Amino acid sequence: MNFIKYQEQAWSTAVYNNKGDNPIYVAEGLGGEAGEVFELVKRMHRGQGLDFEKLKGEVGDVLWYIQGMHSEYSLPMLDCEMSAYQSACVASAKPFDIHHWSLRLSATIGRVSEWVDSVVYYGIYNFVSPVDLQHSLEACLQALTMLIHSADLQLDEVAQFNLDKLASRQERGVLRGTGSDR
Repeated sequence: MNFIKYQEQAWSTAVYNNKGDNPIYVAEGLGGEAGEVFELVKRMHRGQGLDFEKLKGEVGDVLWYIQGMHSEYSLPMLDCEMSAYQSACVASAKPFDIHHWSLRLSATIGRVSEWVDSVVYYGIYNFVSPVDLQHSLEACLQALTMLIHSADLQLDEVAQFNLDKLASRQERGVLRGTGSDR
């Protein structure tokens, strides 16, 4: 799947107040969904196995919010195939384990949140550039992709799983609901 195609399809499922002018919602959603990923990965320290189906759903939600942040600021996602991007990330990044990539994802999401906070609450848009946001989102995407790879998952399969889940919710009229099992 191509990132631009994913962005178009995923953004069409966005239902929230002030869509297109509410980066706070998207930034908070990104952090919240990443927290769900961290929780699943953390359980491995207690000797629990990784729940791959839940992980696939949660990393798909993180991908959705990365796309949402791109869309909120009218930034296009990468114009390439997800499988090619994943291969490039794997070839260029050190093969750290899933815990490293979980921590890296947290750090990169923090930079995105800081950027949004600076623009929205301090009004320093003149001092921070959308290019800075684009770089931070790219770092999020790379960390997420490597986390996905560390779990032996494929980014394009995660994206399609996410779109299928959202399409099902849209058909059933439960996009505005809460919880994973709607």
